[in-house]
Amino acid sequence: MNKAAKSRLLYVLQCLWQSTDAEHYVTTAEILAYLKDNGIVCDRKTIPGDIEKQIGRASCRERVSTFV
Repeated sequence: MNKAAKSRLLYVLQCLWQSTDAEHYVTTAEILAYLKDNGIVCDRKTIPGDIEKQIGRASCRERVSTFV
């Protein structure tokens, strides 16, 4: 994994940490906007994979449907 991908993963985690809780979620578009504001550009299809890497496969299927 290259340095840009690692940075993207950290920014996705930071966005989720700051913007979500049990009652609030963010959309893929909101995550992409957060990344763009921080100088990172990626495809919308990349985000679910990044989330899966962060929170694991078991709970990801439930949460990713919330983001997409």
